[in-house]
Amino acid sequence: MGKEKFKEVSRLCTSLLFFLGWARGICSWGMLILSVTLVWNIAALADPISLYGNWQYQKTGNGESLESFRQNYNVDVESEITEAMTLEGSVRYNRDWTEGRVNELLYSTLDFMINNDIFRFDLSGTTTERMNSEAANMSDRSWDTNLYSTWRRDWWPDFRLSYGEEYSSDDQSPHIVDTDSSNIQFDTDWDLGMVRAFYNYFCNEGKDRVADSKDTTDNHFARLEIKNSFWDNRFTFGFSEQYSNIKQEFMGPVGTPRPVTAFQGFSGVLYDPSHDTLQENSRLINRDVHTEALEIQPDEKENIGVRVDCQDVDMIYLYTVDNSSRVARDFHWDLYFSDNGADWDLNATGIHHSYNSSLLRFEFDIPKVKKDYIKLVTVQTPEEAVSISEMDVLCRTESKKEESTYENFHTDVHLGFRLTTDLNMNYSLLLETGKMDPGSDRDRRNQTGILSWTPSRYFAPSLSASENRQDYEDQPNTVSRSYSFMIASAPLSTLDLSIGATRNENYEDDDRQSTTHNYTLYTTAVLFPDLNSSLDLLYGTTDYVDGEDSRTYGAQCTVTARLSPELTADLTGEYNKNKAETDSESMGGILILNWRPSDIFSLRGCGSRTWEKEDDDTTNFHLILSLGPTHKIQLNLGYLYAYTTSTTQKYNFFWSWMVNQIFSVNVNGSYQIAEKDEPWSISGQLIARF
Repeated sequence: MGKEKFKEVSRLCTSLLFFLGWARGICSWGMLILSVTLVWNIAALADPISLYGNWQYQKTGNGESLESFRQNYNVDVESEITEAMTLEGSVRYNRDWTEGRVNELLYSTLDFMINNDIFRFDLSGTTTERMNSEAANMSDRSWDTNLYSTWRRDWWPDFRLSYGEEYSSDDQSPHIVDTDSSNIQFDTDWDLGMVRAFYNYFCNEGKDRVADSKDTTDNHFARLEIKNSFWDNRFTFGFSEQYSNIKQEFMGPVGTPRPVTAFQGFSGVLYDPSHDTLQENSRLINRDVHTEALEIQPDEKENIGVRVDCQDVDMIYLYTVDNSSRVARDFHWDLYFSDNGADWDLNATGIHHSYNSSLLRFEFDIPKVKKDYIKLVTVQTPEEAVSISEMDVLCRTESKKEESTYENFHTDVHLGFRLTTDLNMNYSLLLETGKMDPGSDRDRRNQTGILSWTPSRYFAPSLSASENRQDYEDQPNTVSRSYSFMIASAPLSTLDLSIGATRNENYEDDDRQSTTHNYTLYTTAVLFPDLNSSLDLLYGTTDYVDGEDSRTYGAQCTVTARLSPELTADLTGEYNKNKAETDSESMGGILILNWRPSDIFSLRGCGSRTWEKEDDDTTNFHLILSLGPTHKIQLNLGYLYAYTTSTTQKYNFFWSWMVNQIFSVNVNGSYQIAEKDEPWSISGQLIARF
């Protein structure tokens, strides 16, 4: 390494030391100065540097107009000091102006890494400055250090050790927000072939000087896995045992919200929030309030929930990536809870919420709930998408010091038998014990057996049975049993059939509550080389011990055809009928046409009609025209017609032009004609990348 290069590296290391001092909170604006220094230093070393700019203007109206202007600037730099050492830095600045209200964000990061064949060392820090013309300005500081093992040797365990600190405060006197926290984490993963072991320890300590509170979380997690196969894979065996122990301690004034442990996060769009499960979304509970976990789209019933295992909850915080104070009043929410994550009960409608523009979060004050699952559902949304980053659940304290312990044992066993080449049997068993103090204990047992036989493509039956038992300390015990028999057949190369019968039984404290039978027939066929079809039939009955029985009928037929090389059509017809305490009947049809005569022109049309009760009939029509005269220019025109009890029409367009490798332009707009309002919007965006 030459003298000049050594001097540059010395300057970078000196900047790094200043950065660590800043990360401890010594200098509030040190990160900005440091980042600028790094940009010049790294540029002098001729290492990669990227610049990004984004300018967007939007004007909307519905009786009165609203203007907004957004600016985004990003600078990313990277320097390879040696083959084993790298230094990365970035500065991001966002400014959002809306009718005189200004929100600014300055986000800076620095990351120093050492990587070799034995270990990887990572030292990083971030600073965030949020300026708000209508609320307190916020400052966030954090730094983390991680040490990983990087050896790749058989029978050697992998290790990871990390430590980090965070600081948050505002510019008010006295402070509205003044918190700090520290965390330490250690984990090891040991792969021994058929046996694998994992252990993780995490400890977090936080202080809130405004509320005069302190909380500590101590978490141990261990898992052991064993799996193998014998006799030329005729018998497979899998076993896993995991143990987790979470201890929480909170000290503060009575009535202070304390964190509640969320074991899983879930999200998804369900138009019937009372039924069905949600997809797991771990990003909702990863303590990262700056990174998007999901996006709420206009007019969608977004479901956002967590599993808390019967802990008391009376407050919910929902963090947003950007400041959403302007559209917060356009949200309406409902609250649901569940014991199994599939069947949901409505707890409260139109629950009260406020938006904290300083901390960028919705705050919900809800009736105290003690259930396994809790979720929020959007009943009304604004006309623009909103990004959600984190969901926190809390409960107000009833004493100055509260302690809680959660202990969980989880066992999984799987056995697989290949009795003959066409006869297979599988069995799985899950045992779970949860102990919560204070709180109620819970035991869960789930077992499933499947026997499948495939002697030929003409006849392939399968038989399965399952039982799910949950025993609660202070609630009724529940048992669900399911039995099913199915036969699959492919009598022709162009025809697939599947017929099945299912019986479900539900018990509460050994008393049967309901019995359900479902009978199904599924068929798919290739009628001609360019004509496919499917037919699904369903008949179901549910008999309740207390209450009126129900009968369900359903049929759906779909036809897909390629009418010409440029034109395809999909036609779907559906019929549903339900006889219960309140009868319902509906019919519907959907036709979708796609015409693409060339690479620069395409037309897509979709029409649907649903017949229900006289006042519930709906008609929808959607037309999209796409033009791409060059590979740099794209134009989309859209028209939407919808009729239920009133008529709504919407026109929209989108135009994009990639001027060159650096600049690109986007323009879009929409205009809606409804019964009571006529909202419209137009926006333009210029993007620059260097």
